[in-house]
Amino acid sequence: MSGVSVAPVVEASFLCEALRQAQEDILVLDCRGADDYAAAHIRGAVSVGLPSLMLRRLASGKLSLPQVVRHLASDGGDRLARLHQCVPIVLYDHAHAYNTHTPTLMSILCRKFNQEGCSTHCLAGGFEEFRSRFPEWCESALHSEPPIVGLKSLRITCLEAEEEAVVEGACDSSLGRDTPLDDLGFPVEILPHLYLGNAKNSGDRDALNRHKIRYIINVTPNLPNVFEECGSYKYMQIPIADHWSQNLASFFPKAIQFIEEARESGVGVLVHCLAGISRSVTITVAYLMYKEKLNLEEAYEYVRVKKANIAPNFNFMGQLQDFQQQLNLSPHKCQCVSECRCRHLHFLTPARTSPDSGIEFDRFS
Repeated sequence: MSGVSVAPVVEASFLCEALRQAQEDILVLDCRGADDYAAAHIRGAVSVGLPSLMLRRLASGKLSLPQVVRHLASDGGDRLARLHQCVPIVLYDHAHAYNTHTPTLMSILCRKFNQEGCSTHCLAGGFEEFRSRFPEWCESALHSEPPIVGLKSLRITCLEAEEEAVVEGACDSSLGRDTPLDDLGFPVEILPHLYLGNAKNSGDRDALNRHKIRYIINVTPNLPNVFEECGSYKYMQIPIADHWSQNLASFFPKAIQFIEEARESGVGVLVHCLAGISRSVTITVAYLMYKEKLNLEEAYEYVRVKKANIAPNFNFMGQLQDFQQQLNLSPHKCQCVSECRCRHLHFLTPARTSPDSGIEFDRFS
């Protein structure tokens, strides 16, 4: 393989044999989306997720790899030293090998681990090939919430909160910032009428009734609308996978309208995907940006305070950045003297519909 800083590639059979012989002496990093990891992953693999802003800072050198890793060391300094000095690292994504020309999470981590002197490898064929050949070495995390920190989950969620706190008073809305992080439970209340959850929550009738939830947004292509037949709940299904190729933003207008309908009806709405970490978070953040006039950083931070282990995939974060510009919620906001209507005009076509969904937005104006 040619190119600069290309990580060595290992075959699925080699990794399987290595796991059989010395599972505790090899670190396998899953670079796919959080929902994909929850559905199935290589046994003992660690899920890695970074917000796009943090990834860019890591790639540009503004954030060091040790800064990232130190937040994950529930086992202390000895384990960290072992990670950097003598533990082989294998990274994998869906089905692709390492590509130096594409700035993906896997390629950036490969480069950074190599720079730290780690023995770093990429899995040929990715997870799909490994699972097709060694399904017995794959497991699911659907029945348990993955831990936030520690070497069994490199889910990176709140590193920047300690180093760069959001400016106090930046959000001039009624949203509070004093919700405790511990033992939040599920589903998580984002607003009095808006709840964020996972697949398990969508089938928990007691929890739905407890929170007066009657509207449910199912952000998956294949999970069932559990109580659709009973007629007590109104469903919206967004058939999107947690993958970089998916256009979740095309559903923002319809999802916002659906949530608003629930609010106006005086009932709650649950937004869920598989793990409640990526797709449903993206819809929730988009709604906060629109309804509460928060920019992306403010909306993301607000949700993160409510639910620490959020990690929308990088493509979805890019779509939220585009949405921010459409809503005119960038740092250079409009200078309207009266109530701002720029965000409506930027968001809509001349026909006053979303260009992707055709949903009319007159009711929002």
